[in-house]
Amino acid sequence: MSGARRRLVGRVARELLTAELREAVAKRGEPGAQAQARARRVREALESLGPFWIKVGQILSTRPDVVPDSMLPELAKLHDHANVLPFSRLEPVLREELGPGWRDRFAELDVTEPLGAASLAQVYRAVLPDGTAAVVKVQRPGVREVMTQDMAFLRRATRLVGRAAPRFSSLIDTEAMLGVIFDAMQPELDFTNEARNMKRAHRLVAGYEHLTVPEVLTATPRVLVQSLAPGTSIRHADPGAFTLDERMAIGRELLSFLYRGFFVDRFFHADPHPGNIFVAPGEPATLIDWGMVGRVDRRTGMLLVLILLNLAQNNGHGLAAAWAELGHATPGAQPGAFMNDMALLVPKIADASLGSWTSASR
Repeated sequence: MSGARRRLVGRVARELLTAELREAVAKRGEPGAQAQARARRVREALESLGPFWIKVGQILSTRPDVVPDSMLPELAKLHDHANVLPFSRLEPVLREELGPGWRDRFAELDVTEPLGAASLAQVYRAVLPDGTAAVVKVQRPGVREVMTQDMAFLRRATRLVGRAAPRFSSLIDTEAMLGVIFDAMQPELDFTNEARNMKRAHRLVAGYEHLTVPEVLTATPRVLVQSLAPGTSIRHADPGAFTLDERMAIGRELLSFLYRGFFVDRFFHADPHPGNIFVAPGEPATLIDWGMVGRVDRRTGMLLVLILLNLAQNNGHGLAAAWAELGHATPGAQPGAFMNDMALLVPKIADASLGSWTSASR
């Protein structure tokens, strides 16, 4: 990590810590207002640190089991509120990736305002010479270098924490946790990976009536041209514009496609937040942004099935045993106590609805 980057991370961390200490000493304001202020500071800190940290915040925004309720609305803003770069900053990327005659590839390209601005790229509406409606995804300049530096910094920091606090590391394998995140994020830096993922997903979704995936039209490491997804993200869609049958069919097929990915295809969309699902009345829902995908080996898939079967059969001990097989016990683990806890918990949730599970996790 460069000296300037290291200083930025240090400054942002100090500012967060100083604000927390100041509020702890002052003890003023309503608890709810303090929580909202803290959430806003965390979101602003992640935005100031750039793409990698924004991506981490986006992942956390979908984890109500990990993040407090007060934090979720602020982190959700990271999906839609990335700073917009002027097109003049991105045009060199198009020229380097598609050649000096890149403009001839498009009959129209609306550069006045991007359709979307994310932490890694900006997306523009386009029309190809044959009349095909498309979107052009352009990687932000320098983003690959910054993310690579941040990943290397976190790896070093994690090793230092492991040596300084071995007891903590024996309970939480932070290196393994970061490894999962890095393995998911690294391919996003090369759009040819996303193109391959999208082509595979397009084949896998062919049998679904109410679900589709964009078609890849052109792909280079930093530019991706794909067919335009009709409508708007499901987060902003008006439910009243869709019939009940449409909503139910889209929901069923989304769940079916995701579960099929986990247990049959062993290849699935790893970032299916509402902003990545586009819907329009009378059209199939479109699952976009295939930069982050997951892959499941056969053994892990079978263990996940076994966990669900044990849950359905109200078998807490069986669920605990299958869950333990997914990883390894830490030195301080108590497998017998874990099994007993599951035996008490499972009967309470075996017949519960998904909505009640979500509420309980919060």
